This record gives sequence, C-alpha cells and structure tokens, in this order.
Amino acid sequence: MQDIRIERWAHTLVHYCLYVKAGETVAIRATPLAAPLVEAVFQELVRMGAHPLPMIELESLEEILLREGNDSQLDRVHPMLATTAEYVDAQLSIGSKSNTKAMKSCASTYSAVVASIG
Repeated sequence: MQDIRIERWAHTLVHYCLYVKAGETVAIRATPLAAPLVEAVFQELVRMGAHPLPMIELESLEEILLREGNDSQLDRVHPMLATTAEYVDAQLSIGSKSNTKAMKSCASTYSAVVASIG
C-alpha cells in the first residue's frame, strides 16, 4: 500500500500545481530515488486521462559530462530534450539527489555553463 502522504502530494502536484487536463502530455523528470512519488504522479495522470512521460535520470551522468565533456558537448542542447520541450504540455521536475555534494568538483564548470545560458 502506498503512503497516503505521497498520494496526496501527487494529487496536489497534478491538479493544483500543474493544472493538468485530460489529454495533455506531462513529462516527469526525476532520479530513481523519487520512484514512489513518480509512480504516484504517473498513476494520478493516467487516472485523469493525461499522458505521462517519465524521464528517469542517473545523477552521476551530469557530473561526468561537466567533468569530462568538451565545450561543444556542454553547449549543445540534446535534440531529445528540445523535442520534448516542444511536445509536452507540462513538465514536473522532482529534485531527488542522493549526494548533494557530488557536483562540488565541477562547480566552476557548472557555473560557466549556467552563465553562458543566462
């Protein structure tokens, strides 16, 4: 049985934060740590007639890219992400990192990438 708090949180996210309507496509981005909430949001979206698109990320991949990637790799927006952004009606990103200090060694690279975007 699912924790009632997670079910209520999923309901709140879908109906009051994102205002999802039946037929809409919703991307759900998270790491495996957020699996219970991702499952509950997915279930809530399916029940209401929306189309969930789960995008589970491994948190170590971003660190590898920042540490070892070249400028071309860091500047490029992945075509899949660009297409997803155009295709979905809403996007829910669930912050679920297991090691909040994992990116410390990449801080200067990350700051440079963020500065170039903004």
